[in-house]
Amino acid sequence: MAYKELPPVLKHVSHMAENGNRADIFQSPSGKKIVCDVTSYHIHLHDQAEEFYELKASISYGVVDFTLSTRRVNGDLLLTPHPDFYGGQFVGFALNYFTNHNQIPRIIRGSWRPEPLGQVYGEYMEALGITDDKVKAASQTWSGKTFARHGFYVFRAFDAQEVNGGVEAYFKREPPYDPNAPAHPSALNE
Repeated sequence: MAYKELPPVLKHVSHMAENGNRADIFQSPSGKKIVCDVTSYHIHLHDQAEEFYELKASISYGVVDFTLSTRRVNGDLLLTPHPDFYGGQFVGFALNYFTNHNQIPRIIRGSWRPEPLGQVYGEYMEALGITDDKVKAASQTWSGKTFARHGFYVFRAFDAQEVNGGVEAYFKREPPYDPNAPAHPSALNE
């Protein structure tokens, strides 16, 4: 993603990192105060007044974990989006940022829980009910589609019993999943 195409909050983070700053609190275009902490292996943004809203990415040994809390439940159980946080754009920004700082993303670990919002978890469970294929169901979620736009495809998914009431899916840079294709040679060693 080119620098000029970044939303204002991510432009600030990029500029901050280029100048060697590690932490900052700044005012976003919507007037909210955003707290930011950046290293070569970690990016964390959250709304100072409403800390539930956060964008976080970390990388360790090539495995990237994201926390994308861009919506919250208001009193009417409606999802209220944060005016400055865009999860899909943050994913692309973080993957590029890590690559540019010699932290090469090889796998993305997606973790979804039923609460408090559980939007992606709900998408996964709905797709699983239709396809009865964990990998295909994970591919059909918002996360699966977003990661695929950046060249990462799900290759392993675990069900709720295996990860403390939630789902974990692992995405790596490979051709898209085809349930009719023969097993990938690396899968035979797992």
